[in-house]
Amino acid sequence: ELKYYGPDPELVPATLAVLNEYELLEESELMSLDRSALRQLREKAPKARIGFLSAVALGRLAQLDVDFLAVSKGAATTSLAAATADRGMELCVWTLNDRKSISAAIDLGAEGIITDDVPLYFDVLRVRREMSELERLLLRFVGRARR
Repeated sequence: ELKYYGPDPELVPATLAVLNEYELLEESELMSLDRSALRQLREKAPKARIGFLSAVALGRLAQLDVDFLAVSKGAATTSLAAATADRGMELCVWTLNDRKSISAAIDLGAEGIITDDVPLYFDVLRVRREMSELERLLLRFVGRARR
């Protein structure tokens, strides 16, 4: 994540220089909440995977020239999930540290889960794999009914 604490025209070039030096650019995903940084990344590293980080679902986020959106759980809506899917864009949801929110994001279609508790995430996946299709359908229905 490229974090800006005021203007810093050297952050993108410095980040790309380090990634290129260690040949990590193709394996990296870069994101920022600064749209000018995303434009600069797209210009200087057109093949890089870049994403927009947002705490709110305002505007037409799915129209941005990015490969993925990383949104807070409150901004992860069915309409945003549908819009990103229509564009072939990945949706990531942050920061999910409980079973209910991890499962809800999976049901929403999020391809990325950002968590501080990776073992919990894998346990949720394990439990969901052990469920029948009907149990997963009921879980999805109950989750949406509670919203």
